[in-house]
Amino acid sequence: MKKFILVSSLLVLFATPSWGIMIDDSSAGTDDGTDLGSVDTYISDTNLLSNSNPTTETAWVNSVLASSGITATFAVKDEPVTYYGTDTANTFAFSMSSTPEYFLIKNAKYWALYQNQADLGWGVFDSTYLPPRMNLSSGFKISHVSQFGTGSTSVPEPSTTLLLGAGLLGFGLYSRKRSKK
Repeated sequence: MKKFILVSSLLVLFATPSWGIMIDDSSAGTDDGTDLGSVDTYISDTNLLSNSNPTTETAWVNSVLASSGITATFAVKDEPVTYYGTDTANTFAFSMSSTPEYFLIKNAKYWALYQNQADLGWGVFDSTYLPPRMNLSSGFKISHVSQFGTGSTSVPEPSTTLLLGAGLLGFGLYSRKRSKK
């Protein structure tokens, strides 16, 4: 009975609700109902760039990310961009041709930078986070989306995994020794 209570308690403690944003747009075709995860993180916006070529956009993205010690590299530019409504108010999604860590939305004379979060194949943004001058609401037009990667993937160090394994092994041996007494 004690084991049942312990297992039940652990299940309750580790169970968390799952929140996700889904495409809710009949014009999305087979993408309608796609789970997108969460809204991507808005980082910054500007209207001070002289043009929208990859070199200019990459330089601005790197100037914004420099304070975090991140250097981004241009991957690809998608244009035109078809966006879809979601089941969350003022939140829109569009498919991307790669899986970038960062993406830049260009609209008229404005650019907005986002960090891609849950589903890297989709850009998901809440238009209320953007300044009003970007005019992004239902029926907006996205000129293009530039995608950026950082060229590095975080890989756990073997020593961390070994330390965790040793701790779990020690815990198991201790509990086994204790239960034999």
